[in-house]
Amino acid sequence: MDSTVLTALVIVLAAFLVARGVQLWPSYSGTIYQELFSSFLEYFWRMRFKHDLSASSYLKSRIGNHRIVYNAAIGKKGAKLADFITVFSEHGFVSICSLPYSGNISSATGNGKWKVTQQGKTVRIPSPLVLIAQQKQFLRKTLGDKVPVKYVIAFGNGSVFEHISSPVPVRTAKEAVEDLCDMREGGIGPDEVAEAFGLFREACIND
Repeated sequence: MDSTVLTALVIVLAAFLVARGVQLWPSYSGTIYQELFSSFLEYFWRMRFKHDLSASSYLKSRIGNHRIVYNAAIGKKGAKLADFITVFSEHGFVSICSLPYSGNISSATGNGKWKVTQQGKTVRIPSPLVLIAQQKQFLRKTLGDKVPVKYVIAFGNGSVFEHISSPVPVRTAKEAVEDLCDMREGGIGPDEVAEAFGLFREACIND
């Protein structure tokens, strides 16, 4: 092959990869995925080429054998309210309710809406506790009660939680993943991890 043609092909391929990377970057930068994966390169490779985000080299280095599954909480009008990232590992099962907000977070009593204040602007969001209750129901139906699941609410890094009162831990994305990596529940083997992963995938296929 002529060197000029080869160079042109390399340039086209590089431009294609850069364009795909630029498209994907906003879904990674500043989100919980930046905490879950070792780098954007790993996230990009797994998302665009393997189409499989069920494992992370970073988590493998911290907690060993694991599987990651994903689902979302959807509102009445079809809007996505939160992402749920659930990790099955031999150190414990954790489901993280990841919300796309950062700022000064204020909780509410009961099922009331929470408030997020940033740069003088305040928005009200559905109570994450309601979303957690829905997720608990879904996972209990899907996985049973063989292995208990811990739940965490996660907001963007830099968020402040001085006005939070919640029975479910509220963390930044970075703190939520650190807590996950520090879990040492014990009593869970590779069979339980594989079984939970299989049951979740089956439930999603049949949904």
